[in-house]
Amino acid sequence: MRIKTLSDLEQVKKKGFESIYPNKIKISVGMATCGIATGAQEVYDQIKKSVKEQELDILLTKSGCIGFCQEEPIVDVYIPGLPRLTYKRMTPDKGKQLVSALKDGKYLEENILCKFEEEKLLDEQIKKYDTSKLNGKLKKTLPYQKIPFFVAQKKIALRNCGFLDPDSIEEYIGRNGYASLHKVLTKLSPAQTIEEIKK
Repeated sequence: MRIKTLSDLEQVKKKGFESIYPNKIKISVGMATCGIATGAQEVYDQIKKSVKEQELDILLTKSGCIGFCQEEPIVDVYIPGLPRLTYKRMTPDKGKQLVSALKDGKYLEENILCKFEEEKLLDEQIKKYDTSKLNGKLKKTLPYQKIPFFVAQKKIALRNCGFLDPDSIEEYIGRNGYASLHKVLTKLSPAQTIEEIKK
C-alpha cells in the first residue's frame, strides 16, 4: 500500500498496532545478532514446530535486540488481558515447555526476566497492562522498569528495539512511526521545524 494521505497512514497504523498487540497469544523471539549467536534461531524453530504440532492459534514473530545481550536468547510473550512477560536465556527445550504451558492456559514460570505493568509509547503515551488477573502470581517478578539494567535508561530513539518485528513497517507505524514526518510536511513551517529540532 502506498501512503499518500494521513488517512492511509492511520490505516497502516491501526494494522500495525493490531500486529503488536493482537487479540491472541503472541510470542516474539529476539533475533538480533546477539540472540542468534546464543541460539535464538534454534529456540524460534522449536517454538514454531511446537505451535504447529499442537495446532495452536499463536502468532510467532521475530524482534530485534532489547539491549540486554547477556540474557539472550530472549523471548517475549503477549497474552491479551495479562501483563507481557519477557523470558531470558531460553533454550529449545524451554521453548517447547513454554508452548505447552500456554496451551494449558498457563505460562512458563522459569526463566522470567521481567513483566510489563505499563509500556511507554511515543509522546509519553502509556499502555497499561492489567495485573489484577494474576491473582498475586509473579509478585516477586520485577517490572521491566525496575530491572537494574534498565532502571537508569530512558530510551528515545531506541524505544522500539526489542518490541517490534524489524521487518514490519506496519509495526513501526503502529508505534507512531512517521507521525513526526507527517507533522513536518503538513503542519509546520520550515522555521517551526528548526525550532522543534532545537528543542
